[in-house]
Amino acid sequence: MGNKLSAENVKIIFGDINNCDSYRRVFDNNIEVVYHLAAVAGNWKKVKRSYYYKTNVQATEELLKASYDRIKKFVYCSSMSASEMMIASGGEYSRSKKEAEEKVIEYEKKGLTTLIIRPAIVYGPGDLGPVYKICQLVKKGLTFVIGSGKNLLPLVYIDDLIKVFVTAGLEKEAGIREVVGPSESFENIIKVIAKDIQVKFRIIKIPKIFAWSAAWLIENLYKAFNQEPLLTRQRVAVLTSDINSEDQRLNVPHERPMTNFGEGIKKTINWYQENGYL
Repeated sequence: MGNKLSAENVKIIFGDINNCDSYRRVFDNNIEVVYHLAAVAGNWKKVKRSYYYKTNVQATEELLKASYDRIKKFVYCSSMSASEMMIASGGEYSRSKKEAEEKVIEYEKKGLTTLIIRPAIVYGPGDLGPVYKICQLVKKGLTFVIGSGKNLLPLVYIDDLIKVFVTAGLEKEAGIREVVGPSESFENIIKVIAKDIQVKFRIIKIPKIFAWSAAWLIENLYKAFNQEPLLTRQRVAVLTSDINSEDQRLNVPHERPMTNFGEGIKKTINWYQENGYL
């Protein structure tokens, strides 16, 4: 990765988001835009609220301080988990991302031009998140659908998201932007994946109220053993969300058209198979 970036005239400087002295010198290079993507993700293993707060909130504030009056724009990568519909069930990760957003907004009011980007469920080559886990279940011939499976899930292919970030740094627009590609029903996601993997599958439908209650019990049980739960209330909220991408306010021409799910998941599955993940 380092050699590839160096070949493209990229200067690499290593630092620690929790140690502002390690990156403060970067601002001596006439930086115009800061893209802040570093964070502790929703990992349940040994991650306490204090660490979420330190890394996702306090470190963001320190980076904002270092950026203030020295750059033209601050682009912050948040998450749809920080949106109103997700915050109640998202746990410490969602709350920390929301608090970090509030820090960014504070600096916007002080005069720093900022843009908060909330990506939907990101998928693509290299990703081992929710879509990869669905692929694993489908390959085993079994997958669980919470509710009817007709709900539309917000997805965004990684290449499209990168374009959104690059464009965001060039614009004068500020505020909060939620980014999704073409939405797909949970049931159709499974069918498309099964077709590409070339397996037969069986769908088991679970009522949402049962899944929610089970997630609460599983969270507490796994937390006692310091392990990551197989099912969480946040995942239930994500998998039962119903968001039509046509309703999203993607008001920048460069964001359309986005990669359709059939094309994106084919490239993703090919990468999984070529690299031994499926």
